[in-house]
Amino acid sequence: MNPATSFAQLDSLVALITSAVNDAKEEYSRLNLAVPDLASVDAHPMDSMPVPRKLKKAAEIVNGACAQLSTLLLSPYHALYLRCNDYITSISMRVAYEAKVADHLKEHPQGLHVSEIAARNGLEQGKLARLLRVLATKQCFREVKDDVFANNRLSVLLCSGTPSAGIVGLSLTEQFQGGNVLYQTLTDKVTGPSYAPNHSSFSRAHGGHPLWQYYREVNPAYGKRFSAAMKGFGHTLSTETMVHGFPWNNLPPETSVCDLGSGIGYISLDIMRLNPGVRIVLQDLEETIEHAKAFWQDNAHEAVSEGRVRFVPVDFFKEPPVAGCDIYYIKQCIHNWKDEESKVLLANIRKVMKPTSRIILQEYVMPHLSPSSEDSEEAHFIAQAPAPLLPSFGEGRLLQHYLDIAVMILTNSRERTLSEFKQLGNAVGLEIAEVWDCGELSALEYRLPQGST
Repeated sequence: MNPATSFAQLDSLVALITSAVNDAKEEYSRLNLAVPDLASVDAHPMDSMPVPRKLKKAAEIVNGACAQLSTLLLSPYHALYLRCNDYITSISMRVAYEAKVADHLKEHPQGLHVSEIAARNGLEQGKLARLLRVLATKQCFREVKDDVFANNRLSVLLCSGTPSAGIVGLSLTEQFQGGNVLYQTLTDKVTGPSYAPNHSSFSRAHGGHPLWQYYREVNPAYGKRFSAAMKGFGHTLSTETMVHGFPWNNLPPETSVCDLGSGIGYISLDIMRLNPGVRIVLQDLEETIEHAKAFWQDNAHEAVSEGRVRFVPVDFFKEPPVAGCDIYYIKQCIHNWKDEESKVLLANIRKVMKPTSRIILQEYVMPHLSPSSEDSEEAHFIAQAPAPLLPSFGEGRLLQHYLDIAVMILTNSRERTLSEFKQLGNAVGLEIAEVWDCGELSALEYRLPQGST
């Protein structure tokens, strides 16, 4: 290849980065906000608000293009070695998390010498310093002077009691332990081809206990932490953008929305705040619904007293939800279950749908990494990244692939492609009518086929 011709790929990636950075600057200017400072431990306004789609896309392009550009310019041996040793970041993070380094630094914004940190957590200071330098190189913690470390925008999220601390704990213990035996699980003649929860890598690493049973019967403390982690995932995955990605505010007054597998119903509360005319039905297991009642009483007591929200316990694998609702909304539930259970859930909803009812699933729609033809179904529904990026935005959307492997390890389930969601729906007599881009996640809209009852 002509050297000058080969430069075009580099120039295209640099142009994408420049254009995306300009888009990000425009969004911060529009919002009258400064770009976050990595050294700061103070919450940024953007941390508690839905990320504008233009800004989200700019970040995805920058992330993907920078990673692709650096891989082009690195020796392939160097690039491959770095990828083989990604786990070193994880194990370093676990030491910092378990040793509560961020907690020890919380009251010391100017930093603490590693000897003082080590005196508080009992670790050998030289080894601790080396682990913290790995993390500081990854922009988590700062080394402000030789052997003096301080928190920053990332590390402060490791402090005890933060929603993100639960995610870190889940990722670095249950998930990591299961990942250590993933190869053995996949090559086992029984567990390899199976999608049963008790055949997961997590189950292999924990005495044959499936994840949910392990939380109930073996380690309730980890189960409690898992619940906290799910709240933290709301921030990680920007699930609040669902409220703005799907046109809830256009629904007519008295539209009934059944939030199935609702948890405490925090997304439904956001929906009602956006469109006060809707009526909400929260459905989950009885114990969860009791927590939901307390949450709504504290945060929306008028909606409770006026009867605009109902609390109805359900086991959605054993019985249908409330009949005749306009919308059945399910957030990140299907990815926890294999196809058989997912079909039961969708079939139970179909039994009670009106001809005009819709099911809205909020899930990842996993992309293929090869370019889609212009007339393909995926190209019609799913946004493609600009060339020369991978169509999936590459590392800009790596989180979806990480979560796909995480649920494989933990529950032996998976995230699904558009065609797999279509097959699930068709198996129970449902059709995909629309896929809404809601930022990190998508919203798939299922309807009954025209003319069905």
